[in-house]
Amino acid sequence: MANKVENSSVSIGSGGGAGAQLTQQQIEQLLKLLPSAHSTSNKTSSYDIDEEIDYNFAGIAYCSCAKTTSAAWILDTGATDHMTPSNSKLHTCKLTQERSHIKLPNGNTASIAAIGNIRLAHDLVLNDTLLVPKFKFNLLSVSKLTRDNNCVAIFYPQVCLIQDCATKTLKAIGKEAGGLYHLLEVPAAHLSAEAIAICNNLVTSALPNYVSLPDSTVLTSAS
Repeated sequence: MANKVENSSVSIGSGGGAGAQLTQQQIEQLLKLLPSAHSTSNKTSSYDIDEEIDYNFAGIAYCSCAKTTSAAWILDTGATDHMTPSNSKLHTCKLTQERSHIKLPNGNTASIAAIGNIRLAHDLVLNDTLLVPKFKFNLLSVSKLTRDNNCVAIFYPQVCLIQDCATKTLKAIGKEAGGLYHLLEVPAAHLSAEAIAICNNLVTSALPNYVSLPDSTVLTSAS
């Protein structure tokens, strides 16, 4: 692996061996320290959200049939654009004539009402986010996120870690639920010291050319 980490995503499998077993133990410990991955616009139960997301995203998605809207951002490595159904999230909003429609996962098309930027609490910016009222979920394109924010997304089987490539600061965490990675609303810097320390260990395991500094929120390149 190159010493310089380009803005991209890294997927870590669940292979065997003592190292993999230790990593899984760290992930399980981290999951106990993280808040719930679900955030909804109403009091729908976690079970209902899991069922609905499965129905809307597994295989051929039927997102137009969703009855509720999830406020959580879903990390998608295959998406080319960020999408949201809520115009309250957009800043510097503008209408577009170049793109009037987008193809949804179920094969149907939906109108793009506007395009704008969104600044998340994690100090991450989602540029050129599409406002699609008929889409029931907030979809985050991993490729656009890493490119526009100069960061790397590291995917483990149950968590995703987003790290700034320049400062080596842990920016955000995604948590798997229902087969999808949901971006936690709590910024990484607001997590407990124990959770941050585990995240740093997981980043170091995925990117062996990087080691932790005494400050548990910062990583630097090894010589």
